Amino acid sequence: MLGIESESAICQPTRAQDPGPELAALRRIVLESRLGLIFDEYPLLTTLLDSSRRIVYANRRSLELMDAAGEESVLGLRFGEAFGCVHARESAAGCGTSAACRFCGAARSVDEGLAGSSVSEECSISRDREGRGESLDMRIWARPIDLEGGAFVLLAAEDISAEKRREVLERVFYHDIANTASGIRSILDLIRMLPGEDPAEYLDLIRAAAGQLIDEIESQRALKAAESRELAVRPVLLDGGQALVAATGLFAYRLHGKATRVAIAPGSEHPLVETDPALLHRVLVNMLKNALEAAERDETVVAGARVESGGEDGTNCAVFWVRNRAVMPEATQSRLFHRSFSTKGPGRGVGTYGMRLLGEGYLGGTIRFRSEPGEGTTFELRLPSGSPLL
Repeated sequence: MLGIESESAICQPTRAQDPGPELAALRRIVLESRLGLIFDEYPLLTTLLDSSRRIVYANRRSLELMDAAGEESVLGLRFGEAFGCVHARESAAGCGTSAACRFCGAARSVDEGLAGSSVSEECSISRDREGRGESLDMRIWARPIDLEGGAFVLLAAEDISAEKRREVLERVFYHDIANTASGIRSILDLIRMLPGEDPAEYLDLIRAAAGQLIDEIESQRALKAAESRELAVRPVLLDGGQALVAATGLFAYRLHGKATRVAIAPGSEHPLVETDPALLHRVLVNMLKNALEAAERDETVVAGARVESGGEDGTNCAVFWVRNRAVMPEATQSRLFHRSFSTKGPGRGVGTYGMRLLGEGYLGGTIRFRSEPGEGTTFELRLPSGSPLL
């Protein structure tokens, strides 16, 4: 899946088709087994799939998270289609057949269940609700089950989205913020130990570290508000080039004494954009942070801004971009915007997820990326109505 990431489409649960006689017969088997009496009040999301991975039963808990009008509305759909997964429509054959599905915990669980094995996996489903991204994290258990000669897969799932949010929040506060606060204390101790020296350089570092500390806190606050749909957007007319410079300046403390650098590309433009400055800052910082964490030791991460014309409605487009030399594996690319996925390991950051949630869901832009050998990885934020600042 190398190349530019396309715009995320609003992907509500796919509408069920006429089940047909085969699915209707399987449905009768399930109803006669009276499994619904056992699982309908079950606290776990519970579904029963046929050998074609189609839903023939879904309990009430599942229907709630599917936003389904009733069980009949999801019969015949596959798991990701019913939950509105953004990857479910990427292949003509539907859920379980796209490139991203090869790395999906739910797809692997179903395949193992069909093969006769009982398995447990974690799965993160990215879906768009009301035009804004949402990540649903689940722990899934699958096991094969036979009912009157019919082969089915019983899929039980637990919503662990809150657990994943807590993991990330703990990582931020116990790791990033604690480390930054410790750095501020160390600099203050150093000033005390070196009387007579000009403290200006150290004071600048303290200011940069304090800025980073505040930024981490504000980042988590914005992410929480965005996910709960409580985030207010306050657009103003601003200089996009200056916004990019301000975002790069936030890394003065983080990169102090290190070989890795960040620089603005020569010829970078100053697009004039009407947007929320705080949210634009959040997206740009996430783009830079993501690139720096993947950069090589002696690398200079390059960022820039430009204006492109010729949009569908005839308006200009402001493009903010960040590039490093690393190339992402296909598995990483396919899961990049999932909330619980990070290239840095379990419980780590949510930078790319935050980029898309804020950049597309609140700023009305588009997040794209390209990752190819010889070119490295470039992330882009495209915002409407950009024009050069004179």
